[in-house]
Amino acid sequence: MTVVFVAEYGAVGRDGMTRSLIDAIQERRPEWRITSLHGFIRTYRPGGLRPARFLNLIYLYLRVVVFLIVRCPDVIVAATTPPFLQIWAALLGSMFKTKVVVWLLDYHPEMEARWLDRHGLAWIAGLLRWIDRIALKRTCLVVGLDDAMVDAVRERCPTTAATAHPTWNRATEGFLPMERDDASASELRLAYIGNLGIPHELDVLERLCRGVAKTRRVRLLAIGCSAEGTNRLGKLCQSAACEFSILPRCMQEAVASHVSSFKPHFGIVLLREDYAGLASPSKFMAYLGWGLPLLYIGPPGTNAHMACKRFNAGLFQSNQASEVEVAEAAQALTDPERMAGFRAGVKRALAHFSSFNAQTMAQLLVERLDARGFADSALSTK
Repeated sequence: MTVVFVAEYGAVGRDGMTRSLIDAIQERRPEWRITSLHGFIRTYRPGGLRPARFLNLIYLYLRVVVFLIVRCPDVIVAATTPPFLQIWAALLGSMFKTKVVVWLLDYHPEMEARWLDRHGLAWIAGLLRWIDRIALKRTCLVVGLDDAMVDAVRERCPTTAATAHPTWNRATEGFLPMERDDASASELRLAYIGNLGIPHELDVLERLCRGVAKTRRVRLLAIGCSAEGTNRLGKLCQSAACEFSILPRCMQEAVASHVSSFKPHFGIVLLREDYAGLASPSKFMAYLGWGLPLLYIGPPGTNAHMACKRFNAGLFQSNQASEVEVAEAAQALTDPERMAGFRAGVKRALAHFSSFNAQTMAQLLVERLDARGFADSALSTK
């Protein structure tokens, strides 16, 4: 069997997940021929509409066509970046009699459809959803990152097999949980890692920081934000009377070192309510690996929400939180008893999510791709 993984950045550069997954599958099925296709851009670059990213998209789309003609693979495992890659793969797969598995890292057709809805272009949004439904019907399996993403797929196309498998975070490998001060009567330290863009809402975070700042100093460390994200956080801290430190995007080892030196009490995870099912914040796993409770502000159904609500590994707030709810949350952030409970919950959540890795994802795919059971996999849901 020939299996090809297709993604924007592929199994090179910083995409350790794809490489580790391919290796894990190869260990289980050494007779399978597994390869990967990717664009000419080797690492992440912000701005999906920038010329380099757009040219990379065209290049990868054409490369998939050529590969199908020349190599005739049995299975395509398609990621969802660049946008609509999985739709392209599904439509081509139906033409070339190739099975398609979608690794739903971002639900791009629905992202664009909701944006169009908000801007009065519902008819175009409807067209995108119709195309997405056609592609899903030609897909044998969708692997989403959390329950919200799986629910979105099943709502769009109930007959397509879909299951959730979180990403596995390699950033914490080799690092022990950090030592931190107990909840301090003098200050609250918060850390935010990663880009800050359209999917991230700051209103509740600003209100929380403002509430805590009435009784103690609030310090916020951000690592890896874009210029626009840095500007947004800077305005938040100015409005909420917080101290703000910003560090540029850096390698994982350096991130861990910076966070360890800062000794935060919480790691911040953000997601807008209307992004439920479209994206799943992944930085929560790095925070858990470092022993940090989460401050998650976003919709239910994500893995960060599960960590907070099921395992008590942090504080959850909706983006629609009332003033009373925000005031109660601000109090909880500085309560030593609540902090102790959160840290105990971090261990439980870490044990749960650490059980998902390249090996478990490989086992899931091997079971579905195995010649004896693959034909029936499209008719069932896991």
